[in-house]
Amino acid sequence: MAFREASMETKAAPARVWRIWSDVNTWPEWNPDMKESRLNGPLALGTTGMINTRSGGKHDVVVTHFEDGRSFELESTAMPGTKMGIRATISPSGSGTRIAQGFEARGLLAPVVAPMMADLTLWQALPGLIDSLPDTFRRQVEGLRAAPGQASAATCRDILKAWPFDRSEIAPGLGPTIPLHCSDGFLTACRDLGREFEVGIQMHLAESRGQAVLGVEKYGASLTKHLDALGVVGPRFSGAHAVWLDDDDFRRLSGAGASVAHNPMSNLRLGSGIARVRAMLKAGVRVGVGTDSAASSDTQNMFEAIRLCAYLSRVQTFDPREWITAEEAFRLATEGSAGVLGMERIGRLAPGFKADVVFLDLSRTGWVPLNDALLQLVNGEAGAAVDSVMVGGRLVLAHGRLLGVDEAKVRAEAERTAARLRTLNAESYAQARALADHVGAFCVSAASRGRA
Repeated sequence: MAFREASMETKAAPARVWRIWSDVNTWPEWNPDMKESRLNGPLALGTTGMINTRSGGKHDVVVTHFEDGRSFELESTAMPGTKMGIRATISPSGSGTRIAQGFEARGLLAPVVAPMMADLTLWQALPGLIDSLPDTFRRQVEGLRAAPGQASAATCRDILKAWPFDRSEIAPGLGPTIPLHCSDGFLTACRDLGREFEVGIQMHLAESRGQAVLGVEKYGASLTKHLDALGVVGPRFSGAHAVWLDDDDFRRLSGAGASVAHNPMSNLRLGSGIARVRAMLKAGVRVGVGTDSAASSDTQNMFEAIRLCAYLSRVQTFDPREWITAEEAFRLATEGSAGVLGMERIGRLAPGFKADVVFLDLSRTGWVPLNDALLQLVNGEAGAAVDSVMVGGRLVLAHGRLLGVDEAKVRAEAERTAARLRTLNAESYAQARALADHVGAFCVSAASRGRA
């Protein structure tokens, strides 16, 4: 009995690697030199897919057996009863290492790389969600499973043990995505890895009111209190968003030396709410400013994030003494964000700190006349005046031109990749659109009940 190693891609998570070993004796036309293999959706009973070989063979397959989140069998749809025996280890692909390699090769700074992970699907994570779906949709999703937490933790351990980069430049981190989407066992495994390898843990924390309410219903406590009880909250813990936290949550975060990453653009884009930044600061919580991602806020413009950090505080109170000032917003986005990342020598222009500098062209319209540099930076700049950028004393952008990067090539590659992913994920997108109204109604219902 011989086994061959290959990788399988799924439409739901094309970056996830499925290590498969095929028993060549049970697959008549198997060519060990596999060219391409793909499932047309998340791993579940009935999911279809295909296998192409370099010799030109093509096999349409369907998942006919799946158990324990790890073992599955494929059967040829053209030859029913002809099975392909597979053992699978389902785990993250180490994409964080590849991301870090990309930044290092171009001399760019990526202070912390912490890919998101979860061992529960959306349908498992939100109590009552799957039961709220019509029968047709329920049957489509009830068999879906995420990568097992043990496999993800094992992969993270391997990555952390062999991390090849200078941690002062590019540090690894752990990203268990949302408390509800992670089993307690997986969360404590991340906790233990964080302590062992002295790396940060970054999570989405009470981003929406629905998450906060469902957290109380599931755990009998706030999300922050539950994480604190598990020992996850500590000096290297950062919670993204933290929109629906109460004063007790702030005290817990502050007491543990934890941080919050404030993402005002994303919170507005997704209708999550407005984080109580002033209350966090009064409680002694370390706060930084971020953009979340282009996927959730349509931009990664830090100038806009800084401005919104200041402006949004003005709609929470009529008392100007409680507003986030331009100076505070700028400091949160620089020194504060450096603290959230756990980086000690960035965020300031001072002796002994890394020379990370953004040079602005003050001849631009928004800077003429130059009256108050800080106010004009926070309230008026949007990135148009950026002329050059230095990272660690090395120029990476000179007079508007990226150094070490073939911009035309990257743009062309991005367009090709986007087109490929649109085709690859078309079926998953269609399913998501069909489910959107049902999931939305459930989340609205959750947000409207109880007290977050």
